[in-house]
Amino acid sequence: MLNSRGLVPSRSLLLVPVRIAATLMAMQALAACGPSGGDSADYTITFAVSDFLGSDEFDLAKLSFHVDYEGGDFVGNGSAVSCELVASDDGETATFVDNDNGRLSVDIDASENPIVAGDDIVTCVFHGSRQPTSEDFAITVTGAINENDDALPVGEVDIVITQIDIEAPALRSGPGE
Repeated sequence: MLNSRGLVPSRSLLLVPVRIAATLMAMQALAACGPSGGDSADYTITFAVSDFLGSDEFDLAKLSFHVDYEGGDFVGNGSAVSCELVASDDGETATFVDNDNGRLSVDIDASENPIVAGDDIVTCVFHGSRQPTSEDFAITVTGAINENDDALPVGEVDIVITQIDIEAPALRSGPGE
């Protein structure tokens, strides 16, 4: 095949559109999984009570736990961390404290409407440069009291991450940030 100058293009020039298309498709696939190449995004992390000792008889009135994390940081700091109870309109209260050094602390008082095993309890916004997984978060229960005011062995209460959703790309405030 001759071009407008009467020359036959080299084989490598014929492959350029194919390479561009393959590169664009690969970039689109990566973007669907979360940020790449140093871009940042915010993710909503949902925590739930998976199970606890006596869950077939009683619900939880109070619960406290730590989340040690890596690969990013929870949005906000100290007690202004971006976390909330999933069912805060039912009389539950909570305090959240992020020490901005890899640990989030959560204290929940659900005496008015106790927590049932299997319930999503907390959502927090996490900022990361890659898609976080549950492996990036180590959850340690530090206290649990059932609705009969009995303390439960903390090793018998399981908190798990049930969902990690990408929110939106983070806005950059200036060059190099």
